[in-house]
Amino acid sequence: DIVIEGSLLLLYAAITIMIVGALGQGLLISSVTDSQQVAFMMAIFSSLLPSFILSGFVFPISSMPVPLQILSNMAVAKFFCVIIRSVMLKGAGLGAGWPEFLSLIGTHCSAMNYEERSIAVRQTEYNLSKALRQFAGMVTSTKTLNFDPNRAILRMPEDNV
Repeated sequence: DIVIEGSLLLLYAAITIMIVGALGQGLLISSVTDSQQVAFMMAIFSSLLPSFILSGFVFPISSMPVPLQILSNMAVAKFFCVIIRSVMLKGAGLGAGWPEFLSLIGTHCSAMNYEERSIAVRQTEYNLSKALRQFAGMVTSTKTLNFDPNRAILRMPEDNV
């Protein structure tokens, strides 16, 4: 039987923030990559490995070299582990874990903001390429384009020829 010393509401809030952030990270990765294989590899290297190695879940952060200790501050799972430990084991409330909550929320909000911008840019690129394909289809469907390699320009065929 697992005994939770702290507030269940606080525990559920931390879990919800972490899940929403992980979903946002997945959306960010899928909006940046072009194939499923690249997205899978980026997800592994950006979430799974840092979560286990740099979060303090497997190895204590204090026993890591100083550069890895600094790098562990960028791992979102570190803040989640600190919150879970403080709520479940110590019975701490929001007053003790508010810096970690703010770090967790800030990191996820910035990732969501970047993801929204990335999706908007991709949508604009798609709409532009679609419009160019439609324009090219209109031009090639009405008249045939001839390419003159000596002049290196595209010219329309003469109507009276």
